[in-house]
Amino acid sequence: MDIKKIIVIHELIRKQRTGKPSALASRIGVSERTIYHYIGFIKSELRAPVKWDALKETYVYESNGKLNFEWQD
Repeated sequence: MDIKKIIVIHELIRKQRTGKPSALASRIGVSERTIYHYIGFIKSELRAPVKWDALKETYVYESNGKLNFEWQD
């Protein structure tokens, strides 16, 4: 997993601007299958409430929250 790509995907989900998985894959330079792996990782490992919104044709967060990537000692 590339943390930079996760951050980009997170920001696009937050803004509700991912588009369809094929478009998102093209946008960040990975395969569509890889997008599904990233979305799965964000949902399962980061426990983010991501869902597909068919009306808007984009991934969205079901509730507000933050993904924190800051290092803490």
